[in-house]
Amino acid sequence: MSAIKQARLRGEGFRFFDYDLDSSDTVSADTMTDALVDWCRVTIAQSRRPFGIDNFDLVVGGCRDGDQPRKSSFRGLRPMYLYGAEGVAVIRKAVSESIATSATSGCHLSAALFPWGDVASRALQNS
Repeated sequence: MSAIKQARLRGEGFRFFDYDLDSSDTVSADTMTDALVDWCRVTIAQSRRPFGIDNFDLVVGGCRDGDQPRKSSFRGLRPMYLYGAEGVAVIRKAVSESIATSATSGCHLSAALFPWGDVASRALQNS
C-alpha cells in the first residue's frame, strides 16, 4: 500500500479530462456532466483491478474566464457510483458549482481521475 500511496503523491497514474468552451458555446452544465461521466466510465472500464481493487479518486474543477477556479474532490469511489442517479447528481452539482458564475465568457472544466487498481497493478509487477 505504501508504494501505491507514494505513486499517487508523485502524480503517477492520473488520467485527465479537459472540456473548453468559448463564449459562443451554449453547452449546459448537464451536457458537460454527461461528457465527464461518460469519460469516467470508459476510463474506469479500461483500468486494471488486481485483487478487486476498483476504487478511484476524482477531482473536478473548473472556472469561467477571469474567475477563480473551483474544485470538488471525491475519494474512494466505486465504479457503480458512476451509474447510480445519486452519484451522477453529486458530480453534476460539482460541475455546476465549478462553472457557476454570472459571466458570459467561456469556461473550462477539468477532471483528474486516479484508478487505484492501475497503480496497484504496477506496484505488484515491480515488487
